[in-house]
Amino acid sequence: MTDVSSLVRSAQQLSSTSTGLVKLQTLLDASAEILSAHAPEAIAVLESRALTPDVHSLACIHILCAAASTATTLPESESIGPAPSDVQPQTPAHRTSAFATRPDDPVTIAFFDLAAALLLGCDTSQVQLDPRRFSHVCGSFRDIALARGAASTVAALRPLAVAIDAARPGPDHLTPQHAMLFECALRSKAHTAAIPALDEPVFQVEPATTGADAEVHLLYCLHGGSIRAALGDHARASELFLQAVCAPASELSQIVTAAYKRFILSELASTGTAPQLPRFISPAVQRGLKAAAVEYMSLADAHSSKDVAKLHECAEEHAAVFEEDGVADFVQEVIDSFARQNVRGLTNTYLTLSLEDIASATGMEGGATAAERAVVRMIESGDIHASVSQRNGTVNFQDPGSDQYASVEMTKRLDQEITEVLALADRVRRRDDDVRASKAYLDHVLDGFGGGSGLEMPGDPTDSDG
Repeated sequence: MTDVSSLVRSAQQLSSTSTGLVKLQTLLDASAEILSAHAPEAIAVLESRALTPDVHSLACIHILCAAASTATTLPESESIGPAPSDVQPQTPAHRTSAFATRPDDPVTIAFFDLAAALLLGCDTSQVQLDPRRFSHVCGSFRDIALARGAASTVAALRPLAVAIDAARPGPDHLTPQHAMLFECALRSKAHTAAIPALDEPVFQVEPATTGADAEVHLLYCLHGGSIRAALGDHARASELFLQAVCAPASELSQIVTAAYKRFILSELASTGTAPQLPRFISPAVQRGLKAAAVEYMSLADAHSSKDVAKLHECAEEHAAVFEEDGVADFVQEVIDSFARQNVRGLTNTYLTLSLEDIASATGMEGGATAAERAVVRMIESGDIHASVSQRNGTVNFQDPGSDQYASVEMTKRLDQEITEVLALADRVRRRDDDVRASKAYLDHVLDGFGGGSGLEMPGDPTDSDG
């Protein structure tokens, strides 16, 4: 019977070649129960550095996964408590590590340190031999970091960022580690730590290759959109939230509901209008969304009324719901953006307007002083083109003209976006070719035309008219 010592020797002998790694994976798979039964002994091996992450990543993954699995035995009612309100909803089915219920236990601390070392120093080729177990280790690492507080959550950001690169075969692949990184960035309010991963477009979702599934995609959109919104980039936040809402589904989920609520708020903050859902959304999802977001639709109606008093009244009426959903600050941002949007609207009607009139027309509290502060901020950020005369208390709105686009920076940006569009078009074409050539698609088409019933495909070379 194989024991831990034998497995360690095998890992040391087989980890140096690709053929050996395949054999090692088979051996470790067959020895999962042994590793679970002797998890403390296996962890001690890692602490002694008999196996190291850079050379023996695959064995380290199996040992840490076995240790995490033995700790994943608590019923849901005893698992880690709810996340703070700013990161709702929780990641269902991912909050299972019992390590997180005892974050200061020496065994938990040892696991956390060993997992961090693995994530930072792992061998990519070995990680990709077992993406499911690697994801399990990363999930337990994330759970412990969140349970231990802000310092550990911040400390988890770099290992998780490195784990993304290790887990994906290409820069356009989605991994479970994306959502884990984004969640830790949200909880620690270190939003910029997630931007490099967010700025890389994701096109490939391959569960067999990376361990990412439909839920991971939804969490990527929800947490990624929340990070964009926290940084004030509401247009791109809306895109991510909408991706979650439009994902194929047979029923409405908690994640999609949360994404839809934030989608409404992002649209109000960025465009000032209530969003319209695309027609291609799953009917089952569409039926449930409006009932699940009544308070948010009320806020959108109040916003569209252009009455700041009504908007404040609606926000106060549903304050408890917004607080429970973790979007109270988001709602306040919608209210703050209301005045800016009204100022922007005035530029379409007036050339000159007094600060008092601006304050009155937009419903700003604080009169001319508040209006001046708001206008100056909008001028500095480029939202409007205007000048403020402090002598007579007026604002002169200016036509930006076409010169705003006549710059080297704008030319570079246009060239970059054209290149990205061409690359995306080529990707779609290649994907379409792959689908057309796939056996599943061809079988489906043949079934549609009668399959084995003797019916011929249009253009079939056996056609007598050909």
